[in-house]
Amino acid sequence: MKKNTSVVFRSVESVNNRIDYLKRKGIKFKVYSSQYSTVIESNGQKIRYVTQVYDNRVFMCSKMLQNHLRDSDIEYIQSATWNTKNYDSMPGLKPGNYGKVINIDISGAYPNCLKNHGLTNDKVFSFLMDLGKKERLPAIGMIAKKTMVYEYDLGECTDVYEENGKYQKVFHYIVYQINKVMESCKQIAGKYYLLHWVDGIFLERFTPEHIVQEIKNILDEAKYLYKFEKVDRFEIIRKEQNIEIQMTKNGINKNYKFIDNNMLNLYNRIARRLNDDIPNDERNLSPDIQRSGSGADEFFTDWIA
Repeated sequence: MKKNTSVVFRSVESVNNRIDYLKRKGIKFKVYSSQYSTVIESNGQKIRYVTQVYDNRVFMCSKMLQNHLRDSDIEYIQSATWNTKNYDSMPGLKPGNYGKVINIDISGAYPNCLKNHGLTNDKVFSFLMDLGKKERLPAIGMIAKKTMVYEYDLGECTDVYEENGKYQKVFHYIVYQINKVMESCKQIAGKYYLLHWVDGIFLERFTPEHIVQEIKNILDEAKYLYKFEKVDRFEIIRKEQNIEIQMTKNGINKNYKFIDNNMLNLYNRIARRLNDDIPNDERNLSPDIQRSGSGADEFFTDWIA
């Protein structure tokens, strides 16, 4: 039976109200929840709750990309697991107002990564680049769509499972490849490195010109276009392992938040080392009756001061 579809903007209240109504009625239904939408299906009716309405071109482009991938030899990508971490920061990044900083961004990072690694053709690439900047990511991200499915019957949730886009690993692969380039830039930047976020790297404003040139060479060799963005009022706010970045980029206020994995990793290494130093007969004692002295917390405080 063909389902009638309605589209409305998503809010927690509207989705919950619909679910509660169907549960009270004892109607059998399914809820599909993803980053961009929530869909509720019941009795031949489908309501799609969306965060944003995209032009049909976005869906057409995503379908074209998936068709190309279907006919491509991507077994080596599909059979592997790719690290999707897409940011990092200088270990011990100190809080404070840095004023103006250097910011180099890759232009059209995801479409160009697809092209550079033979994962799209000229037609799909041109279509992607013709989309607005805020439309490209959804068009590509749809290939990796992750959906949680909840099945209900007689007012109770009877099953929960996950559905993943067929080409999710391709998306993970391009995230990995872009971050790999950013990591190479980070190594060149050395002590002048502040952080990178997805496809952009931030450097101290007094970074020597030859280092900036080496970073440009890396991007050129990787066949990426890039641009220098005007960034000032760059401020780093730290609360334990949480970092918040506030800045003005091309006249627009930006805000990023992330967990400082360097801090967590260092703490864990120190904790393991201290545990190794504890005599075997004391390891099972509670922390308050183990040997006291200068330990992880004091070193940790010095490291982030």
